[in-house]
Amino acid sequence: MLLKFKCQFSNKEGGFGLLFLFPRNSARALISLKYVKTSILPFKRINLPTHMKLRYLFVLFLGFVLTQTACQKDSFDPVKQAAQDEEAIKNFINTNKLQGFQRDASGVYYQVTKPGTGTDTYSANTSVTVTYTGRLLNGSVFDQSANAVTFKLGQVIAGWQIGVPKIQKGGHVRILVPSAYGYGNASTGPIPANAVLDFDIELLDVKN
Repeated sequence: MLLKFKCQFSNKEGGFGLLFLFPRNSARALISLKYVKTSILPFKRINLPTHMKLRYLFVLFLGFVLTQTACQKDSFDPVKQAAQDEEAIKNFINTNKLQGFQRDASGVYYQVTKPGTGTDTYSANTSVTVTYTGRLLNGSVFDQSANAVTFKLGQVIAGWQIGVPKIQKGGHVRILVPSAYGYGNASTGPIPANAVLDFDIELLDVKN
């Protein structure tokens, strides 16, 4: 059974709570953050065995943690984050005195150092063979191809789907990817949430 939850404001409780959504919307349960906090007080007066009290306290604690986490995630503002990413990219380019970067309408910045040759068009089903290095803006490398790798363009992050078509076979492009076109507001391995990504990509082959 897959149980989902999200943060929701409760008029009845007068505050935010955690709305549990059961499969196929067969049932819903709202745990109020206010209720979780105030439930700790009468807990002291409950006449139960110690092990039952511990279980009760654990459930209250879990509800509180999940509610806080869900509410914090729901407060994410993509417009504000996009503006922060844009500023971070501009500062990175200026600080490092980088030349030749252009801004795509999406907000992805790209620098074509070698255009390559050919007239290939790109789609989600286009297979590309590349070597690449992925870095954070602080210079730390989070991923790097030891050898050439091949995949369909539709299988990679949106930043790549925007950046790779800027070149042809044999070309090289560097892209600065806003978090919305990378891994968003969720951390992935060594990549923190809301991270702007810096990729060097060499395109070795294209097949449609």
